[in-house]
Amino acid sequence: MRAAFALRCLRPGLTAGIVASRNTAAHAPVRLARASAVATVCRGQPARMASRGPRVAVVASRPCISDQRAMVAAAGACGVALAAIATVAGNVSCEAEPAADMHTDVLSGLTFPYMVTVNGADHALVATGTRSVTFLGIYVYAAGLYVHKGDFATCFKDSGTTDASTLAFRDQFFTPSSVRKVLRVSPYRTAQFSHLRDGFGKAAESRAKQLDRPAAEVAYADIVALKALFPKGQLKTGEELLIITSGDVLHLEQNGKPMGQVTSPFLARALFESYLDDNPVSPDARKNFTGGLTQWLAAI
Repeated sequence: MRAAFALRCLRPGLTAGIVASRNTAAHAPVRLARASAVATVCRGQPARMASRGPRVAVVASRPCISDQRAMVAAAGACGVALAAIATVAGNVSCEAEPAADMHTDVLSGLTFPYMVTVNGADHALVATGTRSVTFLGIYVYAAGLYVHKGDFATCFKDSGTTDASTLAFRDQFFTPSSVRKVLRVSPYRTAQFSHLRDGFGKAAESRAKQLDRPAAEVAYADIVALKALFPKGQLKTGEELLIITSGDVLHLEQNGKPMGQVTSPFLARALFESYLDDNPVSPDARKNFTGGLTQWLAAI
């Protein structure tokens, strides 16, 4: 006998439908954080499934899909067997929380560690944001901004700066030698490296156009060197691309493997600034990054 059990989450605008297989009872209690499949259905985007662990599926939908029956149908379309879970309902938490050491990006649903270690130094997560193709509303990737806390405190302790959205903050924060930073890029769906290369190149070029001619010529040469670091192939869902600054040097890593580096004060600033200036590549990232950095300023 097949049955489906759906719960309305306490979190505003989020609905969770919980579907379990015939052997669900054998896996009680069920922990949504370790669910084997998660399908996100929003704005007409296809469901994504990732199999792992007991055969339990959590179907999450944004406010654009309010019909619980649509959620159950989406789970069925992914080949998930439906069965009664009344025996474990008392152990199910409505909030599908990530692991304690992971943060979930609100729009994309992708997870980010709260801490990454680069060159032996810990960098803490400030915030995450989703990059989308605006006119289509398709998610491309989520980006997490990580900052070395010690550098940040040293740089801004006596600065008097309290708002990360100001030009004064950006001028200080994006000076390559001031604060070590990491941008962690996680694709929403498998992405071609050529597309990522062109996207970052375009963001840098738009800022190079604002320079005088001698500086612009140097910047464009640096952009060519940056593009050459991107390999052929794909960055798959669940993999990561790290963009790292250490002084004037910009490093790229794919899943912990170095891709190369470019010594360029321009790029060390421009790629990060493209997420926080007045014409950001991702308005969602700008809002979240600015809010997170402002909180950090208040905590110094």
